[in-house]
Amino acid sequence: MKKKLIINTFLLSLGLEIIYVILFFVLPKYIFISLLFQVPLFLAVSLLANLFLVSSGSENPNKFIRIFMLSTFIKFVFYVMILFAFVMMFRAEAVPFIISFFILFVVYLIFDVVFLLNNKA
Repeated sequence: MKKKLIINTFLLSLGLEIIYVILFFVLPKYIFISLLFQVPLFLAVSLLANLFLVSSGSENPNKFIRIFMLSTFIKFVFYVMILFAFVMMFRAEAVPFIISFFILFVVYLIFDVVFLLNNKA
């Protein structure tokens, strides 16, 4: 399951990064270079959290749910800190960065939930 998780996460990230690169050249006025670095950030955080979750190998559904909720909360707090730091440093790019960040957060959250539900059952 770990190999499948890694491959699927990399494929999702590669697809998203390709979309960003295309948008960067098609709509350069709206896509800042900093947006290209969001996907690798989400890739790293998602892989670390999900590999930890999968490695916990808990057969107890309640324990698995607690670990999943804790990892989601930790990721959310980490992401908020990243957003806050970026907005404080680069105010001109804040709005597109936040919108893009939120879209990626939702995409990776849906991916995590669907992947874990399909592979835990």
